[in-house]
Amino acid sequence: MSVLEVDRISVSFGGHLAVSDCALRVEGGRVSGLIGPNGAGKTTTFNAICGVVQPSSGEVRLDGRNISGLGTHKRARLGIGRTFHRLEVFSSLTVRENIQVGLEIRRSWSRRKAALPQYLDAGGDPEPQAEIDLIIERLDLGGLADELVGSLPTGHARLVELGRALAARPPCCCSTSRHPAWTTPRPTPSVTCS
Repeated sequence: MSVLEVDRISVSFGGHLAVSDCALRVEGGRVSGLIGPNGAGKTTTFNAICGVVQPSSGEVRLDGRNISGLGTHKRARLGIGRTFHRLEVFSSLTVRENIQVGLEIRRSWSRRKAALPQYLDAGGDPEPQAEIDLIIERLDLGGLADELVGSLPTGHARLVELGRALAARPPCCCSTSRHPAWTTPRPTPSVTCS
């Protein structure tokens, strides 16, 4: 079964049809891409999945449940993670502290028991600090763990943003940016959601 299903959603802004009958399925344990030229509706589609905009028709389902009528915060509680075009990090916190924010979000208000994603599978459910260390290691941020994010280049800060999103253990994480972990030509550990 697909983790995320988008069934024929359409989104209009005034008289402009931004997304028309979009359908997609995202399987767990994979990085999937939505590719298209500027203005094709990719960000609008992600905004509809996350609840930022309401589709005029169609459904969004997470783990088989129709979440189309739920607000953004309720979708986040159910496990829709998100990163943005504009970098959203806590610049006055360290890399480690930024990733800890995602973990604390999961621990404090998530309504689900999140399984350990495949990208962290190390045999068992690690303690919080061990999980943060694993995310830092998987994203190749070890040498920067105690640096303030505001002092990092944008590419590294995007990885921190991704790490924070993944620390919440979302079954689905929508990103409107190409993260270096997904696009770099050098061999890197697989970054996936389950």
